[in-house]
Amino acid sequence: MNIGRTAINRWIKQYRAEQQGKPLTAELQRIRQLKQESRQLRSDNDLLKIASAFFARELK
Repeated sequence: MNIGRTAINRWIKQYRAEQQGKPLTAELQRIRQLKQESRQLRSDNDLLKIASAFFARELK
């Protein structure tokens, strides 16, 4: 996979720190926050599509 040894070591260190309850780096916290926001926006978008289709049928 051509992943550098230092990257793997950093991931292992971060994983172990997370398992011990130590705070994540600011970058990882931001990534988690953005992933959560993305899931919420996708869910909201799906709901709006369903509502839009429902109201389009009601208008006919």
